[in-house]
Amino acid sequence: MKRSVALAALIDTRPDPGSEFSAWLEAQLTDHWSDYQPADQTGEPDARERVRAWSVGGVHGLETLVQARPVVRDPSASFISDFLRVPTQCRLAAYAVAEPRETVPRLDIARFQRWVGSCAEDNALALGDDERAQAEEGSRRIAALRSKLPGFLLRSLRANSAREVLFFSFLAHLHEVGGLGVTYASAEQVRTALDRLDEDLGRPATINLFVADGRNLGILHRGGHLFALLPPAVSRSRRSITGPVTDARHIPPAMLFLLARELPAAGPVTVIEEGVLSVEARAPVRIARHEA
Repeated sequence: MKRSVALAALIDTRPDPGSEFSAWLEAQLTDHWSDYQPADQTGEPDARERVRAWSVGGVHGLETLVQARPVVRDPSASFISDFLRVPTQCRLAAYAVAEPRETVPRLDIARFQRWVGSCAEDNALALGDDERAQAEEGSRRIAALRSKLPGFLLRSLRANSAREVLFFSFLAHLHEVGGLGVTYASAEQVRTALDRLDEDLGRPATINLFVADGRNLGILHRGGHLFALLPPAVSRSRRSITGPVTDARHIPPAMLFLLARELPAAGPVTVIEEGVLSVEARAPVRIARHEA
């Protein structure tokens, strides 16, 4: 059985969100990610022996910070702790669970210069009802993308996986529009690069890619369900990683973006339609959509 991969992006200008925020985040993942397993501090082994895997990452200044846990058998290991430990305003994460005797997906967060990216799919599924034909066509598209990468990006591939190739193909388009190798790309450049990747893939049935450089979050969303949740307000002042102390009333609220297999049955969530969008870290409630 092919395992699904859930994605998360958290934009929050406040470091050290505190235990209340951690509890809120745990509750949201439990409610909205059907495969999510909270850390078990009781010491009891998981009766079903399910294996978890996750990767988390972000960008702090010029440095990309990534942590991967490819196989997590310890039930006390906490995804939330790893996710919130990344000291950056925009955090990305990928999460999956495998049943006994299944192989857990490899979920490495790709990175290059000050960019990180996380993709839910290990292929780019074409439209159609024949799953085998879809997969074969998707594999051909991935191979075509790889063959078009500029030499400097091709030499930087590490895992050489489909997920990494998709991310690097975004970078190639970002380079075309002048947004790579500069201090920061504009939000419009990020959206344009993602849209060109979407076009390369033929607007596929399924592709979900999150990219971030610490200032902008870019999302290419096709297939599955993407929604945003507004965390509860934090009343006390905090020090921004990239700025001075600011009264909490003037800090833009944080925003949590989740990609899941199923749409939430209820709750205060904002469902996001398919397409290409971007969010600035300093204004996480403002979602900009690419207009062709």
